[in-house]
Amino acid sequence: MKVQRIERFSIPITGSRESLSFDGGTTVRTLKRALNKLPLDGKIQLDYSQIIVMHVHDDIEVDGE
Repeated sequence: MKVQRIERFSIPITGSRESLSFDGGTTVRTLKRALNKLPLDGKIQLDYSQIIVMHVHDDIEVDGE
């Protein structure tokens, strides 16, 4: 039996509207730093308040049925 291994990463995104000032929110520097730590072949999904990255590994062979 083969089992697919998937890693899921999420990066929260906040904007200045949520903090009601221009001092808050996610910066480009923070976003780039977070993205640089993720696998390069990960697939990106956008949500309202986060970026989700899914990384699918090769199937794992499992003894059994």
